[in-house]
Amino acid sequence: RSILGPLWTTLSMGVFVAALGTLYAKLFNRPPDIYIPHLTLGFLAWTFLAGIIGGGCNAFIGAERYIKEMRVPLSAFVYRMIWQHVIMLCYQSLVYVAVAVIFDIRPGLVAVLAVGGLALFVVNAVWVGLLMGILATRYRDVPEIVSNIIRILFFLSPILWMPEMAG
Repeated sequence: RSILGPLWTTLSMGVFVAALGTLYAKLFNRPPDIYIPHLTLGFLAWTFLAGIIGGGCNAFIGAERYIKEMRVPLSAFVYRMIWQHVIMLCYQSLVYVAVAVIFDIRPGLVAVLAVGGLALFVVNAVWVGLLMGILATRYRDVPEIVSNIIRILFFLSPILWMPEMAG
């Protein structure tokens, strides 16, 4: 009975990007018209990647009841998880569209190549989801370990900071 429904993810990402982008652009002494689009794309991609990996860990655990009651290929639960994250990515991409309009960013050849890269990533996400699902079902500590590794890698990857800042 939510008024915004799935747009809550878009709104929360927009608030995150606006707040952190403004603050970190000032802290890192970067122009906002360069830093905020960098942060937006990085966080958008990272949210999708982390969601697929973390969702893969929980794909079979969350579907335990269905797996025990019905004969459904296990890959169906991974496809469902991937589709959920693709839909969320579409909603969250609206934040980048807004950032692109605000900062007058025109898509070029790289944007076209990014769509192909996204398609390749989604295809590869199937085997990653299956692998993580199998490992997490057998070893119940895997989701926590993966979650902590993803959190650490977030700060090590050039999402909050720009590559040229590393020296």
